[in-house]
Amino acid sequence: MDLKDQVIRKLRSDVMDVTVGATGLTPSQIYNVAEVAKTFLEGAETPTPKSVSGATDVYLKRIMNDFKNFSASDAEVELKDSISEYLSKKYEDASGISNVIYNKFAIAGYQKSQDYATIRYQVSCGYDFKSDDKTTRVETRFKINYSLRFAQGDDKAVLSYVCPNCNATIAVADMDECSYCGAKLVMDTIYSWYVASISEG
Repeated sequence: MDLKDQVIRKLRSDVMDVTVGATGLTPSQIYNVAEVAKTFLEGAETPTPKSVSGATDVYLKRIMNDFKNFSASDAEVELKDSISEYLSKKYEDASGISNVIYNKFAIAGYQKSQDYATIRYQVSCGYDFKSDDKTTRVETRFKINYSLRFAQGDDKAVLSYVCPNCNATIAVADMDECSYCGAKLVMDTIYSWYVASISEG
């Protein structure tokens, strides 16, 4: 053992003696405290998941009232796909992205008009991004408009629909039943929801 190692060993021993005398802890207890502190400091370097705000229960009740067959779980799957596509375009290569965790989905708004319906989602998401052999944890938030359109074209002409019961052509988007035969209509099975916009931040 060279002189440098001897000095370091002596200093460690002296520091331990002083710490034991000052705290009344045993050496093993001091080592345990040091490990806890080390773990805490390492954890502090990990970014905290972003918060999201909304009134999911209130809005979801209104959405389910307007669209009986709306599936929140199906919507979340589609939102996840859109976020994956967004990240692929952002980094130009999805292979560097891993450990994607969706922390929370919240409905921050809902609007229905004669021409369309839009659900405004906020999504808290975290992922690991590897670049140049360095992995960075990213915590972010997405704002997504999830829409259902009843009209098409610049003239806003309402889409037509053929009644499954009598084959009559129906041109009123928010109709609950066929005006010819009275068959009940579920409008959310006629049109498809889609991601209208997605932004990060």
